Amino acid sequence: MSAVRVKVAVRTRPMNRRENDLKSSCVVQVKGNQIFLMPPLSYKEDHVKVKKEFTFDHCFWSVDEKHAGQEEVFGALGSELIDNVFKGFNACIFAYGQTGSGKSFSMMGTDEQPGLIPMISSELFKRENNDSRQLRVEVSFMEIYNEKVRDLLQSKEKQKLLKVRESKQFGPYVEGLSHHTVTSYESINCLVLKANKHRTTAATNMNDESSRSHAIFSITVSQIHINHSAGSTRELTGKISLVDLAGSERVSKTGAEGEHLKESKNINKSLTALGRVIFTLSNMSEGKTSYVNYRDSVLTWLLKNNLGGNSKTVMLATISPAADNYHETLSTLTYADSAKRIVNQAVVNEDTTCKAIGELQEEVRILKEKLNQAENMHRDLQELQCKLREKEDLLEELNINWEEKLQNFEATQERQKHLDSMGITVEQLGIRIDPTKSYLFPVSHHADHKYLFYYLKESTTVGAGPSQDIHLTGPGIEIDHGVINVLEGFVTSKENALTYVNGQLVQKSTDLWDGDKVTLGSYTFMIHLPHRKRTESVNNYMEGHLGTDSLSFTQLHGNDLLHDSLIDYPSSPDFKQIYTHPMTDKISNILERSVKLEAQDHIYSSVCKSSVMDKNINSGLQNQAIDSESIASFQEPLRMQSNDTISDQQEFPHCSLLR
Repeated sequence: MSAVRVKVAVRTRPMNRRENDLKSSCVVQVKGNQIFLMPPLSYKEDHVKVKKEFTFDHCFWSVDEKHAGQEEVFGALGSELIDNVFKGFNACIFAYGQTGSGKSFSMMGTDEQPGLIPMISSELFKRENNDSRQLRVEVSFMEIYNEKVRDLLQSKEKQKLLKVRESKQFGPYVEGLSHHTVTSYESINCLVLKANKHRTTAATNMNDESSRSHAIFSITVSQIHINHSAGSTRELTGKISLVDLAGSERVSKTGAEGEHLKESKNINKSLTALGRVIFTLSNMSEGKTSYVNYRDSVLTWLLKNNLGGNSKTVMLATISPAADNYHETLSTLTYADSAKRIVNQAVVNEDTTCKAIGELQEEVRILKEKLNQAENMHRDLQELQCKLREKEDLLEELNINWEEKLQNFEATQERQKHLDSMGITVEQLGIRIDPTKSYLFPVSHHADHKYLFYYLKESTTVGAGPSQDIHLTGPGIEIDHGVINVLEGFVTSKENALTYVNGQLVQKSTDLWDGDKVTLGSYTFMIHLPHRKRTESVNNYMEGHLGTDSLSFTQLHGNDLLHDSLIDYPSSPDFKQIYTHPMTDKISNILERSVKLEAQDHIYSSVCKSSVMDKNINSGLQNQAIDSESIASFQEPLRMQSNDTISDQQEFPHCSLLR
């Protein structure tokens, strides 16, 4: 065990537009590793007139053309952190500062200017495995929002509030937090992008995209060193914690109201608790005895190892150079000055997993004995059962070997590749379908119907037979019902099979166009064929009746219907209808007035009204069917139960004009 001081770096960002509009003067100067905070000329208070001077481990001036860029920050902070992790130490960088001071930019960055998280992740995998060392990496990503912990690597529909526990083996940890095995920087980057979509942000007067939560991205690096001559192995484990704190803020400046005001209070509460922990630990380093109340907030509890515990920690304080933010900058620098006096006790984590498993097994044994005794004495049962469950869950997680974790990760990656190949991207509020792909989109409405998007190959067979590309069952569906040819744009139907295109019975090869309605037995679909758009004359006809501000027929029933409405699909479980464009009814009415196909419509309606789905479609993500359940690990199934959607009783008439 070695005593190591918390290192502190300060980064001064450029003036932002708000500060330039206020014509706010620069009150910060940097010389080497010293920072000078100058009193604003407009301030009359005596205590503000004195120039403040601070000394830190690193000072980054990013205000003008001589600015320190992302590479320089990484070179000073990130490289050393990686060195420490490969030596078996835990390491941490946490960004602290007022809202809008550049914390998220320094930690996450942009595509053009990546921050510490992507640069550290990338550098990890540049130190490749060799004959004498095997590298294993796992990541997790959580946010603390309103004092509640959420897993950012789970979709919002699957997220649940997680509990913080503490064990003597690992200190504080989050029960139920997902850990993902990764084998490349690309794998990490994919997970980080997913997590950032789930993170809580909001616009304030001070920051257009203010982080409303604290985010903790953790990378656990395990190395197995192999001594071939001695026939022995040595395992070192280091954990990297990269923390992007929500910004401290003054409500009078941010204009927070309602829910945002509640967020601000919780943010400031946790940051105040962090300040107390920093102040107490800095006093203890000077020989003063005091109790450190880490459990004042979830944030300080989870940072317990990083502040005063087993970690080599760096605090990155971000500040504004503007006179308008003088008090906020002074507060940040004061916190940073206290933090540099904190002393941690860092140790090399060698063969920790085996040791932890042994200790937990012993704890489980003791708890079971106590539980048996308590059952006989009829007391303390609930508390002991809870403790036993905690230890058993932790033990089960530790016993999952690397190969199992890797298999789970690879299965997830394979599933994602399969979805990507069909143009499907699962996002925060829905499923994005690639508009360049061809597919069938269901519009028929059955109480027991499982809604599917069907990806279309160049030639796709449809029917009730098990060998069909699209497997449908129910009234009117033949064993080999028909074939949809995407490449040439037509559909053929088996003799006597009930197949309709825009209400017309298919008796021979029939052309298909983007937005056509295709009925197969008792199922009705809209077809998306991006390479077979309708003529401008049809679109002009529609716009002439609907107005120039409305969507064209092709836009409504093609790309935009899926691309836009699914992205805007609300995630609330109480929401019971899918978005349909308000022009749908108007289009129906206009076409109904202008097209006289009563006979065909009567035949078609009779078939549809007589059909009753008595069971669910028994198909998963097999062949080309895209089942909502098969992507349940990413997104809750879409609920498409609106009375406003086009059902089998609400026909959409078409005529030869649309062919």
